[in-house]
Amino acid sequence: MRALVLALGLLLAALAPASAGDKSAELDGLFARLRNAPAVEVKVIENEIWGRWMESGDDLIDSALGQGTLAMSAGHYAIAMALFEEVITRKPDFAEGWNKRATLFWLIGELDASIADIARTLALEPRHFGALSGLGMIEEARGRLDRAIAAYDQALAANPRLDGVRAQRDLLKRKLNGERI
Repeated sequence: MRALVLALGLLLAALAPASAGDKSAELDGLFARLRNAPAVEVKVIENEIWGRWMESGDDLIDSALGQGTLAMSAGHYAIAMALFEEVITRKPDFAEGWNKRATLFWLIGELDASIADIARTLALEPRHFGALSGLGMIEEARGRLDRAIAAYDQALAANPRLDGVRAQRDLLKRKLNGERI
């Protein structure tokens, strides 16, 4: 009986949501693996990182975030906005809520609002290479190539395996140096 109680306790502990410290340690490990992973593993590890970022620790928040993401992908921006705002209101320390709303603001052309939400995302998760890449895209669209390059450099510092970001950054550097592209 004692062994059964011990096994049940271990099972419940394994199924319990990870604490913020556990999630941070998991992310640290994933980012460390990402730096030296063989090319065939990079996308898998990036997807694991995104998976951790999508977990708030609250099933209702996670559901609202997922539904908002689907609505945004389907072009139902008003629904997505309502869901993301609910996520942010209920869990303001959840970086991915801010990041998703930043993406939505970018899609609807509200670039200043997108930058503000990216700043909130990065305050909560400074390694958020998705937010940093988005910031680079916004700065590039505004013609601020030096700021775009800086944002892309930060994204690459977080995730040096972003080949598309590296190529875009290098292209912008060539443009700034006056090379004909």
